[in-house]
Amino acid sequence: MNRLAITLGILSLLVLYGCIEGQKSLPGHTAVQTETDFPEFLVGVWESNEFGWGFKFAPDGTISKLIHTVGVPIDVREGQYYSENPDYQGMGLFILGPCDVNYDLQSKYLKVSVILEYFRIEIMGDYLEGWSKDYFEGFISEKDLIWDVQWLSYSMLEGGTPPDVNSIDEHPVMLKFKKVESPTWHEH
Repeated sequence: MNRLAITLGILSLLVLYGCIEGQKSLPGHTAVQTETDFPEFLVGVWESNEFGWGFKFAPDGTISKLIHTVGVPIDVREGQYYSENPDYQGMGLFILGPCDVNYDLQSKYLKVSVILEYFRIEIMGDYLEGWSKDYFEGFISEKDLIWDVQWLSYSMLEGGTPPDVNSIDEHPVMLKFKKVESPTWHEH
């Protein structure tokens, strides 16, 4: 147990340093590239119909909160990198990289990228560690508040086989996000 505590302590210090340094080079962790201000109809919580993904877009076009699914659902906020989830009897360490938002006002096409530079999930005495890069893009309906998405997910578990990039690129997962007033995930 002491070895685990020491390892988590060292990792926490490295993560804290990485988050501080990362914020210097990536102000705000998110970027919006639009011709005008971020549209009001996009502001709020958007949930997917599968896999538990969720995004909360702020008025400035940044992602103020997201739900990322890596094995178990985790709540990742900018600057938060440690999580305990009693429902799964485990804990996790997550290093969130840049999350970019790009909305094209003319075509109503939204792109979001989420980089999880490192994760370590411990559940009932065992653990998984690795990284993931997730890309979401598609047209969004302002009228119906629906975002039809092609999702590309590249992830790697430590000791596993690298992702087959060509296969992933050829077979994007189709998701549907809907804007919701009452998110199914816990809001603070």
